[in-house]
Amino acid sequence: MNKMPFNESPNLDDDMSPEYHFDYQQAKPNRFATRSSNKMTVVVLDEDVAEVFTTPESVNKALKALIEVVPRISLEADDSQATSKFKKLSEQPQKSYSIEEIRKQYPRAYESWNAEEDEELRLQYNQQASIDEIATEFQRQPSAVKSRLKKLGLL
Repeated sequence: MNKMPFNESPNLDDDMSPEYHFDYQQAKPNRFATRSSNKMTVVVLDEDVAEVFTTPESVNKALKALIEVVPRISLEADDSQATSKFKKLSEQPQKSYSIEEIRKQYPRAYESWNAEEDEELRLQYNQQASIDEIATEFQRQPSAVKSRLKKLGLL
């Protein structure tokens, strides 16, 4: 075996080209790389947003909460202006009622309940009044009365 002294080693830079061109279309996947079953999308956050949301989990949690709160609105990036805007989704069904129409039958529909009404509601419910009777008395929808009874722990 031929051994060269250390100080006489060949110049390795002589065999290196200044740049190489690879044809990535002929590349094969790395069979040793682990494959993730989760589909991932990479999103670049602005610096001020990245200071608040430091982990992928925190970003996902915030976005999922936003989706639940604003289900009928989509955040869509406008590439031409590099800004974001809200756009209503056209495939979502529109409300088939209006508050004005409902208040013709139930004048106090969608109003907040106060402590006095809660007490009166408890009293009437404990006296075995029906949901419809209570709804008529309070001028509210029967579903609102049921919802309030549930919130008060009576249903």
